[in-house]
Amino acid sequence: MFGSYNKFNNKVYGDALLIGFMDLITSVIAGFVVFSTFGGMAKAIGKPVSDVAKGG
Repeated sequence: MFGSYNKFNNKVYGDALLIGFMDLITSVIAGFVVFSTFGGMAKAIGKPVSDVAKGG
């Protein structure tokens, strides 16, 4: 469906690389957010990160 909005000579290869790169960057940022939150919670309660992740 989204392909119908593209021009006929659109550079699909470049768009695919851009989407893949942005997906990678988003995943790395999300990983930093999640694991820094786990680390902060673990430090606050004085337990290892593995216990915090198990506990929910």
